[in-house]
Amino acid sequence: MQELERLAAEADRREREKELREAEQRRCWYAAVARAREQQIEQHRATILTGQIRAWRQAEEIRAFCQAARARAGDAPVAADEADWLEWAERTRCNSTS
Repeated sequence: MQELERLAAEADRREREKELREAEQRRCWYAAVARAREQQIEQHRATILTGQIRAWRQAEEIRAFCQAARARAGDAPVAADEADWLEWAERTRCNSTS
């Protein structure tokens, strides 16, 4: 009878150890998933940020180009087709930062 009790106790101990190992594996898996999600969010934010910086720089370049084109004309009136084009370019600059 004592041998049966000892074997039952040993089986219970092994079962508890197995459950603890499985729980630890699940905890590790969930932690890995959480880290992967955080990395994905960081990657997405970095992609958005670099796109916004690229658009901002392009808008700055368009603005500088338009200012230089208008300054080149000095006090002389800008030709209608050139004025239309510059207005279009300036609208494009405004739209490229949104």
